[in-house]
Amino acid sequence: MVIALPLETEDGRLIGVLAGEPRLSELNDIIARRSGTRRTDDAYLINSARLFVTRPRLAGGMAVLSRGNYTQTAKECLSGTSGNAIARDYRGQNVVTVYRWLFERNLCLILTVDESEALNEARRFRNAILLGGIAALLGAVLVAVVLANRLIRPVKELDAGASAVAAGDLSIKLSERRGDEFGRLARSFNAMTVALKAKDTQIKGYAEDLEKRVEARTAELRAAQDALLRKERLAALGQLTGTVAHELRNPLGAIAASVSVIQHKCAGTALGLERALERIGRNIRRCDTIITELLDFARAKGLRTEAVVLDTWLSGVLDEQHIPEGITVNCELQMGGAAVRFDPDELRRAVINVIDNARQAMTDGGGDLTIATHMNGERVEIEITDTGPGIPEDILPRVLEPLFSTKPFGTGLGLPTVQRIMEEHGGGLEIGSEPGRGTRVVLWLPPGGGGVGAEAEG
Repeated sequence: MVIALPLETEDGRLIGVLAGEPRLSELNDIIARRSGTRRTDDAYLINSARLFVTRPRLAGGMAVLSRGNYTQTAKECLSGTSGNAIARDYRGQNVVTVYRWLFERNLCLILTVDESEALNEARRFRNAILLGGIAALLGAVLVAVVLANRLIRPVKELDAGASAVAAGDLSIKLSERRGDEFGRLARSFNAMTVALKAKDTQIKGYAEDLEKRVEARTAELRAAQDALLRKERLAALGQLTGTVAHELRNPLGAIAASVSVIQHKCAGTALGLERALERIGRNIRRCDTIITELLDFARAKGLRTEAVVLDTWLSGVLDEQHIPEGITVNCELQMGGAAVRFDPDELRRAVINVIDNARQAMTDGGGDLTIATHMNGERVEIEITDTGPGIPEDILPRVLEPLFSTKPFGTGLGLPTVQRIMEEHGGGLEIGSEPGRGTRVVLWLPPGGGGVGAEAEG
């Protein structure tokens, strides 16, 4: 059970909320306290199963805790209502009862006084009327009013406070001016709400901190798992590449030699085999290129870095490229004369690979190809953006998988090779795409350049 209490200043301004989880044993002790003015007053809690949560003071033993409370008052209270009545209690005695349903906690608070004792003052009042006349009647009325104010008002205040706490309002504060048991009960009640609020604040802080730690640790584990899987795939690919290169290149060499002999024998004849032989030679060269790409991807050669003015170098690379008609090239080079350390040959290979992909994506009607350089925080970025059809959402997560390709004659090693080159430089590759609006590829380097296994050259 959690109880909450808001804290307010003297002018009614809310400054906080106190919440906490009370111990039922302590709550039982609080409820069991008495004012000392009644011999038969009692207070206890019952739950929705009609079982006692706190032991009644007038119970003869612990057995009452297991047999439940099936009185009419308990039935009405557990139906979700609050009020007062004269009825029989769990002992079979007629009592004056005040009950309150604590909705948020599914508990019923019941306070009772035996009818014989509660109505004793009324009987004495009746006798005073009969014996003393008008003067005795006025005196009895005065006594009745004082007693009612002394007993009922503190009970109502406690009832209202318990209702507020049950509703989650920990800002409730009972008056502590009385010097009797009700005053001590009010002080205990107020101390409990303060402690509950402090505990609730502490628990919320622990929960938020734990949630942040779990999220951070989960992200770290996911990244480590992805890196491990990628290394395992690359290791398997390296083993496969060595086998493929060894087993295929020798037969391809023999086939190429045989085709060359056939071409020589058929020269000057009218057999019409020229186109077929040329097609065989073209496919032999294509297979040899695929094997070479596999070997290049599987073997990291190590970088030979040097300090290069990035914008000047990139302009030269772009001038070397053949851009089809209909494609407009926009250069937004913003690094000025800043020098960055990288391997020119390897980075040229990565840039050309990305530009080729963008160019091939815009062959159906042209478009805009934008190449930009800039600093982004602690990163040097080369950003290549096209206005092609974009990459479908279901394919985008797989474009960096080795051997995955949507092209009819693609090897699926282009972007994985670019990623390897950028990671060897200590940087990385980022790809974003929106179907129908194009693709954005970012090649980024650390400010100092270099990378893992770099061999620096002046």
